[in-house]
Amino acid sequence: MRGEEIYLDGNINANTSGFGKAGDITITSPELTLSDRANIAANTNINSDGEGGNITITSPTSVSISGGVRFQPPRAVRVRGQIEINNPHIQMKGGVNITTSTEGAGNAGSISLRGEEIYLDGNINANTSGQGKAGDITITSPELTLSDRANIAANQYQ
Repeated sequence: MRGEEIYLDGNINANTSGFGKAGDITITSPELTLSDRANIAANTNINSDGEGGNITITSPTSVSISGGVRFQPPRAVRVRGQIEINNPHIQMKGGVNITTSTEGAGNAGSISLRGEEIYLDGNINANTSGQGKAGDITITSPELTLSDRANIAANQYQ
């Protein structure tokens, strides 16, 4: 998806329920706003043998994410895709959830945030509840602000 100014308050899904990999989702826009109950997912269904897709968001100006936006695929057995958000100014407010997770032998995908200024008031999780490895979380920014409700975790539960 490309555009000069994108506002999303709905769903973007690229899923698989078979053996193939879920599709990748790429959003590129100078100004991007995701709000209310927006949901972006490139996932596998519970009984699928496919791998999760990648989600990439790139904006040279601003990314504003607020009000319960989810990058949260349901749990799956296989490898999760990667989530990347690249922008000079990233604001995540009001209950944002960015999550990769697996069950079984698959590894959770990685999450990467890159920006000159990042404000986080939400959750970033890369978890597994099986034999797989929890995903990596990388935040690269000279100016990172975390609210008192911010949570960043990479957990392996058994």
